[in-house]
Amino acid sequence: MITLIPLALLALMQETRPALPLKIQPAPAAAASANLPPAPALLKAGDSIPNFSVDAPGGKKKVTFASMRGKVVVLDFWATWCGPCKAAMPHLEEVWKKLKTRKDATVLALCTSDEREKFEKWVVENKDKYSFPYGYDPAGRDNATKLSRNVFGVTGIPTTFVIGKDGKVVDAIVGYSPGDHRLEAALKQAGVDIGTVGGDAPPPAPRDPNAPKFIPAAALTVPGTMRSQLSFDPVAFSETYKGKLGLKSIPVPMALSETKPASITKEPSYSATPRYGTITVGDGPRSVVNVVLAGSQLFVDDNNNGDLTDDAPATWDGKTVQRSVRASYGPAAGEVSSRPYSLNFYGSADRVFTQRNGGMVGEITFNGKAIKALVGDTDSDGVFISTPTAPVYLVLDLKGTGAIDFSSRSFDLAKPMEIDDKIYRARISPDGTNLTIIPTNEVPAPKPPPAPRLPKAGDDAPDATFQAPDGSSIRLADFKGKKVVVLDFWATWCGPCIASFPHLEKVWQGLKGREDVTILAANVFDETEKYNDWRKTTQFTFPLVLDPAGRDMFKSVARNKFGVTMIPVTIVIGKDGKVVATLVGNTGEGDHRLEEALKAAGIQ
Repeated sequence: MITLIPLALLALMQETRPALPLKIQPAPAAAASANLPPAPALLKAGDSIPNFSVDAPGGKKKVTFASMRGKVVVLDFWATWCGPCKAAMPHLEEVWKKLKTRKDATVLALCTSDEREKFEKWVVENKDKYSFPYGYDPAGRDNATKLSRNVFGVTGIPTTFVIGKDGKVVDAIVGYSPGDHRLEAALKQAGVDIGTVGGDAPPPAPRDPNAPKFIPAAALTVPGTMRSQLSFDPVAFSETYKGKLGLKSIPVPMALSETKPASITKEPSYSATPRYGTITVGDGPRSVVNVVLAGSQLFVDDNNNGDLTDDAPATWDGKTVQRSVRASYGPAAGEVSSRPYSLNFYGSADRVFTQRNGGMVGEITFNGKAIKALVGDTDSDGVFISTPTAPVYLVLDLKGTGAIDFSSRSFDLAKPMEIDDKIYRARISPDGTNLTIIPTNEVPAPKPPPAPRLPKAGDDAPDATFQAPDGSSIRLADFKGKKVVVLDFWATWCGPCIASFPHLEKVWQGLKGREDVTILAANVFDETEKYNDWRKTTQFTFPLVLDPAGRDMFKSVARNKFGVTMIPVTIVIGKDGKVVATLVGNTGEGDHRLEEALKAAGIQ
């Protein structure tokens, strides 16, 4: 018999909160759900802040964390219904008055767990009292999707994060009472000294000797808990497994510049003008790795010592180059651990992408039987923290075949796992080395319906509506009987998609004067802001459209109408509205399947 651990005990295993006489208010009961998994641990000092996007007052503009990088950021989570939040507002305003003329610091008062109408009303009614910048989490009171809970681990407000110029947490401040100067202290630690504002702090209340003590997670004995030590295996994502496990990884574009980073202390002689870039591998103080592209050579500071002369260069022709780099883990104050992390580099003479080429592998004794386990991150940064946009996957050989293969089951670590009618929760350390599986009484979220199969030649093309750059709607059915349509599904983060665009542009240049054919390059599975930024800077001229579902694959036209779950995919539709060809992937410069499909559709 397996004893189930209640949700309250799981909450106890999360990071402890400050034992201070602070006022804090939990999320309203109306927003709670019995089926909701527990929040992740509250982000702590040294944790990296992922990029996020929220609404500015009025809802027409976005506020992004990317736009604030390079500054010290005071990120304050609050709500209009929260008394302690409103009590903290005058102090936050005094802090903002000290910061607003500086270029190295800012404030974002981010409304969470609240209704948009109440937020907008609050901003208008208090415009004469509070001038600090506001933001609104569009998830509203939906605990399942809101940013504060699912990314930052916030379960009570006010909670204020001070984030350094490097994008990492300096301090997480929970609660507020009059005279509380932890915010100023955290700002000083981040290099922004504003003194103290709002009066002196009251003396701390005497500690109750009979108060219960916090029990660390390691000291809890939960019946049925399973643990494993994992190690990095670059073979785990070889061609044998690729595409069979459902473990997708996101290609990460690397910006190149002729400005040399200060962290490079020694360089070789380059045969061409060097262009510099960096990648982040791990969450530790030495997680930034230098990369140099110089003509036909790629230099990677594999051992991350600042010296590019002791790392062998690779020949660069845009094809895949595999490197093992040093990943760093731990807080800013000191590295805790490091290990190798395998990455693929690929792209073109002007652009470089990275993508992970390995996973954490080991054995775990599951219900008395030793089985293989594999964990893979999707954003190729070597940090095994699952987020809604970059999940971490666990693969288990539940059938006991002795191998990780297409028969194995994969699970998103951010969600409960249902195995043999029992519910489990998996936890993993940020470096991916320590895996724990705990039996719980949680209920998994309903599974989305399976995607339809990709359309094949002769099928009636599904009707679908996309959004044009000017905001108007473009409907596929409107082209029937008039034009052949080349429908190309892509995303800004998809390296093979971007690599295929010079060829797509060449095809478009041969077609754009014709009345009987068009191209629709449909951006899917992507953030609208990133798509708009890319659209404004691209030199490609073929027509662009947007899937209105944005990043949400399970609501997307691409998945639900066309069965597209991986990209790039190009579908050629004849004038009769029937599919001529479905082209999956991009095989490189010699890929002329598109021209052949157009010829079959009567377009020479």
